[in-house]
Amino acid sequence: IYSLEDNLRSDSLKWTEDELLKLMIILHRAVFQAHGNGFLHGNLKPSNILISRPENGQLEAWVTEFGLIRLLSMGSDVNSDNDSGESTSTTLQAQESQSRSAAFRPANTLEGLDEKWDLYAMGKIVQEVLDKMELNDDLSEWKVWSERATSENPFESVAHSMEALPGVGD
Repeated sequence: IYSLEDNLRSDSLKWTEDELLKLMIILHRAVFQAHGNGFLHGNLKPSNILISRPENGQLEAWVTEFGLIRLLSMGSDVNSDNDSGESTSTTLQAQESQSRSAAFRPANTLEGLDEKWDLYAMGKIVQEVLDKMELNDDLSEWKVWSERATSENPFESVAHSMEALPGVGD
């Protein structure tokens, strides 16, 4: 078991479309259940997803750090960029983590943390996994899905996003 981030960086095993679909179904179910219980993740990124990719092909995944964004953002604006170069983080690792987190949040989010943050992050995660897939695969449906998830007009909800996943309902 290791993070999706570590897997995407170092695992030489190419991802398959079936694995991507399985990962996204797991993520959607976890996020749907959390949202239904009043929790938004708000910091979904590959380092917050643990996976197991055994050779038998039974991918498993777990989302970590639910709700920590609220604790981290108390008294600060998680949307703001710190142009002064100063950071409230005390370690380089924490600063890198915060920088990486920003890549998985929608730009110019004025309303603050909402369901769209998690949908956007899932779209960005798909884009990163697509980079690790075989180039000869037709991934156009996944590209369209990820573009919609990260657009200014994303899916209405996690349920709508899951229904639109390539391979769901086929």
